[in-house]
Amino acid sequence: MATALATVVNGLGLFVSTLWGLREQRFLAVFEAVTSAVTCMTMSLTLCFLAIHRHARVEAGPLFI
Repeated sequence: MATALATVVNGLGLFVSTLWGLREQRFLAVFEAVTSAVTCMTMSLTLCFLAIHRHARVEAGPLFI
């Protein structure tokens, strides 16, 4: 009886550790996805602002000459 109880407790421990490991993997996957999305959005906005700045400089140049 003690051996069966020890086996059940051991099995529950493995089950909980597996669930915990899967939860950590999901967290890391979500964290990487959010990091990637923020990086992409930041670079896109930076390039957009640089393009607007360049376009504004080119348009304003001939007006003052």
